[in-house]
Amino acid sequence: MILETERLILRNMKESDLEDFHSYRSNAEICKFQSFDAFTIEDSKEFIDKVKDLEFGTPGEWVQIGMEWKENGKLVGDLALCPAKDEPRNVEIGVTLNLNYRGKGFAIEAFKGVFEYLFTETETHRIFGILDTENHGSRKLMENLNFRREAHFVKSFWDEGFNEWRDEYVYAMLKEDWERDLTAKTKESEGKEINIKLTETEAIVLFEFLSRFSDKEILEIEDKSEERVLWDTQCVLEKKLSDSFSENYAEILKDAREKLK
Repeated sequence: MILETERLILRNMKESDLEDFHSYRSNAEICKFQSFDAFTIEDSKEFIDKVKDLEFGTPGEWVQIGMEWKENGKLVGDLALCPAKDEPRNVEIGVTLNLNYRGKGFAIEAFKGVFEYLFTETETHRIFGILDTENHGSRKLMENLNFRREAHFVKSFWDEGFNEWRDEYVYAMLKEDWERDLTAKTKESEGKEINIKLTETEAIVLFEFLSRFSDKEILEIEDKSEERVLWDTQCVLEKKLSDSFSENYAEILKDAREKLK
């Protein structure tokens, strides 16, 4: 599996990830609410070797998806996906993120990319996560992804680290939930008023990339490589442009042309 989001490349683990991977998997704080203890360097090597060639889709088998930050090529964390053994259209998820990269929205961005893949390219019906009730970071992540809390299991598993029985929450999202959220965001975006102020330099940057298209073509791009160029341009100017940028190439191009007159 190879997916791209705005800032990340989501792909299979590889041997060259060892240093980055071990830097966070060996951190005891990272492991506090995980099902594994801190890794030794040998553990990290064996793990990468075990998962690097696995492909998503085998019922009951976990696959690990590396999160590579495009800006520096570093592995910032990894996602875990597992189609349920008894019903593979239900997919369990997990995530481990380097503490140095928390608070940057990487987990949300990565999961959104994976959800789009699962709900549009596979037969996935439901995505769910199971987490310790005191894992506040994961709870916030699930809620930010618009997952529904479906269950609270009381003292349902024994945790060796805490040396006690622990409670769990189950969070989940159905394909129809994801589609409904997507439709709502599209409508919200369409209803936003365009209010973009570009500097002359920014106008030149946009004009260089966008001027080859007519207004109609900009709204109906078929060539994915050209779409990538437009998306990369958006990333450069994301702090300046509204959330509706991707729906309004023609208006932005018009504004760029006005600045260059």
